[in-house]
Amino acid sequence: MAKLTDDADYDASETFANIPSPLELIPKILTHQEPTHRNRFSVIHKNLESNEQLVLQTDEGGATVIMDKKQYTEKMEHTLRDRTTYHISNKDPTMKINGILSGMLKDMHRNEEIDAWTMNSIIRKDARPPTAYGLPKILKE
Repeated sequence: MAKLTDDADYDASETFANIPSPLELIPKILTHQEPTHRNRFSVIHKNLESNEQLVLQTDEGGATVIMDKKQYTEKMEHTLRDRTTYHISNKDPTMKINGILSGMLKDMHRNEEIDAWTMNSIIRKDARPPTAYGLPKILKE
């Protein structure tokens, strides 16, 4: 770089002529970035799913487990067959239970046992039935 001796020698247009604009840099930055942890996990996850395997989080400890879909399905079916814990329902009771809860909360609000904010924060307008999923357990030795 040449040393400037006088302000008259300085030409700003020449100084910035070779610097690309930020819009020109964006594609270069994006293509030269290392894949993020999330992207790597997503690629691994898709590859495992295509090979009939599941990626599951454990119920405790935050560990990740890779399991065959067939094995997972068999374990879940075995768990759900336990009639002492689960029973088959012909219809979804979620809306009925939600209606009962809403009525109880409105009564409590009317009797000034709870305020309106508490009542509205507990009442669910988008209630959904629970989802059954099995988290693998890792036993500590």
